[in-house]
Amino acid sequence: MDYTFLDFITGGHLTFRTELEFTVAIDFTKSNLPSGNMASLHHVDDESASQYEIAIQAIAEICQYYNNSQLFYAYGFGARLPGDNRVNFHFPLNLTTNSPECIGMDGLLNAYRDALN
Repeated sequence: MDYTFLDFITGGHLTFRTELEFTVAIDFTKSNLPSGNMASLHHVDDESASQYEIAIQAIAEICQYYNNSQLFYAYGFGARLPGDNRVNFHFPLNLTTNSPECIGMDGLLNAYRDALN
């Protein structure tokens, strides 16, 4: 029997099921402006999510169904980290060097929000 690409993605064939690892990198460089600036892609207030949160959620909502572990690898770049005056161009979003994974979409969004602070 011939199987289609859709069969592999949806698990329509019992032998195969698509499994995706999800990695996201967030741009914190000056070009995105500080999160307090209303023109910033990182701007968050009590009534709305940032443009980054909207994009992360849209993609993660789909990818989570193809990731049994629900682990999302998340990194940031272009930010000054606490206790360091240098701009860091590669850091775990959750600031845990040995374990850069976020558990589930909520964990990913929480790590992003925490990184903004």
